[in-house]
Amino acid sequence: MTKKNELIWVLVLFALVAGLSVAFQKPLTYHDGKGWDGVAYFQMAQQVAHHEHPSAIGPFAFRLGTPALVAWLFPSHLLLGFRLVNLAACLLSVILLTLWLRRFVESPWLRLALIGAFLTQWHAPLRFTAHYAAYTDPWLFVFLLGGLLALPPASVRSSLQPTPSRSVSMFHGTRGGGWFVLLCFVGALFRESAVVVPLAVAIASRGRQWPALLAGVLGVAATHALASQTDGYSFARTIGQWAYNKPLPVYVHGLFIAFGPALVLPLFFWRTAWAWLKHQPVLTWMLIVFLALGWVGGSDTERIVYWAMPIFYVLFGVILEKHALPKSFYIVLVALQFLSHRIFWTLPDFPSSAHSPLPLFTPPTSACQYPDLWSFQASRTVQVIALTEYLLVTLGLWLWLRYSPSLGQRSTVNWL
Repeated sequence: MTKKNELIWVLVLFALVAGLSVAFQKPLTYHDGKGWDGVAYFQMAQQVAHHEHPSAIGPFAFRLGTPALVAWLFPSHLLLGFRLVNLAACLLSVILLTLWLRRFVESPWLRLALIGAFLTQWHAPLRFTAHYAAYTDPWLFVFLLGGLLALPPASVRSSLQPTPSRSVSMFHGTRGGGWFVLLCFVGALFRESAVVVPLAVAIASRGRQWPALLAGVLGVAATHALASQTDGYSFARTIGQWAYNKPLPVYVHGLFIAFGPALVLPLFFWRTAWAWLKHQPVLTWMLIVFLALGWVGGSDTERIVYWAMPIFYVLFGVILEKHALPKSFYIVLVALQFLSHRIFWTLPDFPSSAHSPLPLFTPPTSACQYPDLWSFQASRTVQVIALTEYLLVTLGLWLWLRYSPSLGQRSTVNWL
């Protein structure tokens, strides 16, 4: 498959999932369609549209980029504007993800499968935007993927063999470096989490590569200068509260909701995963930071750890290209991912009087209690049953791989 044909397939997949989402997914009605955080984002968009000083409760007040973009482009139709602006971000993200996967995954069909996973995951930007338009995650993915692609290959190596002449220290002064610094600044105007990319670069280079991190910090500072917080929210206090209050089972459940039973791949092939990550210091530090943020960053563990999708999906691709697995294993794994992604069901409205049936990873219906989709907000019964299902299925897949006589290592795929 040529790169042009691959991109056509990607766009077809995007159009198909977007079309089905628009056709079948009913928009959220809570707070007149604004949802929860969206109330603050919508308020800021109104203020910008009316040429007023933007202000909102923290931390939403400092995520100015998306509300400002909506206000400038759709001042008279703000909720529709959020939907269209975020849909544009989804399209950009899937194109950037295609380019990103090409750095590490050779098979175009495997790349398409990973892109399909990104498009169909229920809490990923495309499907979630059709349900809950007034939020800011879609543009975060644009800047995360754009920032990674702006790094020269020297700083995000695709080889397991260390090459001193292609180290992250050579990043300074490169042409890609200028774009990277700019993306870090602009990305921070949209979401403070975009600073994770330059932070990972700075840590991986042992502090030698700090201009991009400085640009990201300046971007965050600019949002504090341009917008005002109207409450006493504190990042430090929030981190302390969640570090203490989030149970470990809830965190593990959130990881499974984010990535499904496919997590068995890096767990079983941990040596392959570790060998690859060991020579990807920037990606390793990004992974560590996002996994930590998933614990302390808020209640939506699955949504936060999913920001590490560019690393996890590459890991899935690297493992699948290196190891020859039984065909029946692929079929079962895909079917399980379909259940985890809620391919067959839309997202329910909130509030709702519907009853949540016993979950198959998530409640197998389009009419259930919306909180039961999430690890922290779900009822105790749904939490326990869903996490038990994920753990038992993952154990079963692990044992299948452990005792599979046909498990081998590919010799025809150059995964390095």
